[in-house]
Amino acid sequence: MKKSVSVIVCLALALMVLFGTFALVQAVETTTTGAVATMTESGTAVTDTDVKETATDGPPTFLEQFGIVFNDATPLMLDGLWVTIQVSLLAIVFGLLIGLVTCFLGRSKYFIFRAISATYVWIIRGTPMIVQAFLVFFAMPQLIQMWISDFRIDPITAGLITLSLNAGAYMSEIFRGGIAAVPKGQVEAARSLGLSSFRTMIKIVLPQAFKMSIPSLVNQFIITIKDSSILTAIGMADLVSQARIYVGSTYLFFPTYIMVAAYYLVIISALMIVSKLLEKKLNYDKKS
Repeated sequence: MKKSVSVIVCLALALMVLFGTFALVQAVETTTTGAVATMTESGTAVTDTDVKETATDGPPTFLEQFGIVFNDATPLMLDGLWVTIQVSLLAIVFGLLIGLVTCFLGRSKYFIFRAISATYVWIIRGTPMIVQAFLVFFAMPQLIQMWISDFRIDPITAGLITLSLNAGAYMSEIFRGGIAAVPKGQVEAARSLGLSSFRTMIKIVLPQAFKMSIPSLVNQFIITIKDSSILTAIGMADLVSQARIYVGSTYLFFPTYIMVAAYYLVIISALMIVSKLLEKKLNYDKKS
């Protein structure tokens, strides 16, 4: 309960920051408009210099910088945020599928399947994600071009492949731990009732394993969303990439990246709230 309240408070604070900066922008614009109108009514000629001096009266203050960033960078940020959300959600879905298949391969009675699963997890867990992104975006097309000369891959597709493969390896280990946590007695009881291995896994083991894996899976979802920012290195136009473009022309580093942090905080806080509601619905935290 305390954790849920903390998450809601964090989400509320992030929203207050966003709406507060928006209100500040509106107040600055209202003040500027009123001052210009007063000068016009008094018969004074209003020039561009007068407007600038009235609006800022010198360099923008610290709070005014937040207003400028919120007013100017919001469309750019929202475009990047939409790319981040799309790629992250698809990577989570594909990662779940890859992780489940890899987990089953690792439990196979055939050595070759176990070896494939173990090698894949070993490579992904043993290398940095930025190196994986470079391999997918730069190295893989160069290799394929030996047979298909005009082969190209765009940054979003490369980013999605990288995130999916990376998340799949970690989710495979999460599923493996969840399955191992199911008491063997339940499996033996199901088999004694005549259920096949497949039906036992689908109807008995996986539902319990999934329920016990929810906290770890949500944590991996959060990591996947945050790791999407690394894909800026291959040119994916995500939230961080758009922020870098804006900062490159304005040099307003602090307010811009505070705004980026607020966007991530809102998304991840919402995901944590959904996770808590799901756990409550599944009675994960119910004490007997």
